[in-house]
Parts: sequence; structure tokens; C-alpha cells
Amino acid sequence: MKPTTVLFVLAAILLAVSGSAQQNRATVGVQGRALVYAKPDRAVMTFGIETRGGLKDAKGEHDAIMKRALATMETHGVRRKDIQTEQVAVHPLDRGRDGESQYRVRSVLIVTLTDLTNANVLVSEALEAGVTTMQGVVFETADVKKYRDQARELALLAAREKAGKMAAVLGQSIGSATQIQESNCGNWPVRYYSSWCWDGWRWGWGGGTNMAQNVVQNLPNGGGEAENPEGVALGKIGIEAQVHVTFELRN
Repeated sequence: MKPTTVLFVLAAILLAVSGSAQQNRATVGVQGRALVYAKPDRAVMTFGIETRGGLKDAKGEHDAIMKRALATMETHGVRRKDIQTEQVAVHPLDRGRDGESQYRVRSVLIVTLTDLTNANVLVSEALEAGVTTMQGVVFETADVKKYRDQARELALLAAREKAGKMAAVLGQSIGSATQIQESNCGNWPVRYYSSWCWDGWRWGWGGGTNMAQNVVQNLPNGGGEAENPEGVALGKIGIEAQVHVTFELRN
């Protein structure tokens, strides 16, 4: 057998032994979760406008309400680019008592409000302008990336702490991490929700309220409840991260 062939065979044997050792290595896998709270700095409000009657009357009343609502929002400093109209629809209804065809005209306004001190007044005046419903509000923060990174770090620390305690019960310790995986919550690696949400029927606690987590952190200089002199409860934003980490086990 040629020397190069012998070297190749020995290398293959060493790789096989190394791979077998890796597979038989004792490990512990744990999941770490962390939830941080941040103060909201903007709100996305959803308003509904609905009118009924003859087509001309229903459409005319709808357009008049829309005009008044937009003027009200601009009065409170809401920019036109922060107002989105969607779901505009006209539906035929049963004929009225006079035999005239009846219609329902509906639309949805999505408004992004950056001055939260105006939230309560804006809602009141929009309803006075003829807006039919206040369908929901979601509080957000422009610094979500910063809080997302903090939540991820806390989740990793929680995973390491949990693995260490589990190993200690068995008289062992943990070594280096051999695998790290971030769980997906929806379309993002973290879950991002506000304390209150509208589910189409009633106000209630936002998504994730019943979730168990390892770490809950109120962030300094920005965490906790946001204050509003107008009396609107702005709540707080929860940003969650989930990771799965595998550690070596050592005797």
C-alpha cells in the first residue's frame, strides 16, 4: 500500500472516531425566554366610518364624515402620510319602506399618532366628527430593534442559568454551547405586542399574556407604563425572545 493511501485511510479512521465521539457526547438542551417592557412612543389607531341609505345619500354622508375626520386629525398634527384609508366598500341592502334601494358605505382609517398626549382628544373629536367606531389601537416603539436585542440577550442568559441548575441537580456542570437556535414568533424572531388589543369584539389583554417566560424585565429609562395627561391608558409594549441552546455536560 502506498504511503499516501495509508495516510488517507488513517485520516478517515480518525474522522470517524471523532464523529462518533461527538455523537456520544453528553449534552443538555434547554429553552430560554425573556420578555422586556418598553414605553410606547406612537400609536396606530383604527377608525371605522359607516353610513346607510340611498346610494347618493349614503355616499354623500360618508364623504362628509371622512372630510371632517381628516380635518380633525390634521388639527392635532397628524400628517396626511400617517393616515391610510382602506377597505372602502359599498354593499346593497334590502329596499327601504319607500321601495328605494338601500346601500351601506363603509371604510377604515388607519392613523399613526406620534404625539400620544393628543390620543384622548383625537378619539373624542373624531367620534364627534361622525366617525362610527374606534376599532382598535396598537402601541409601538421606534426602538424595537434595541429592545429586541436586549430580550435576546436575556433569553440566552436564562437558558444558561436553567441548564446550569439542571446539571447541578445531577452533580454535573455545563460546558460550551454546541448549538444555538432562535425560535420564530410569527414572522419575527421575537413577539411584539402591546398590553391591550382589540379582537373584533371586545377589549382584552394582548397576545402573549398567558405565555410563560423565564425573564421579565422592566427596562430602565423607558420601561413600564407610559403617562398621558389626557387620561388615556397607553399601557406598555412587551417584546419577547425565545432561544433553544444545547450545552455540553461535564462530570
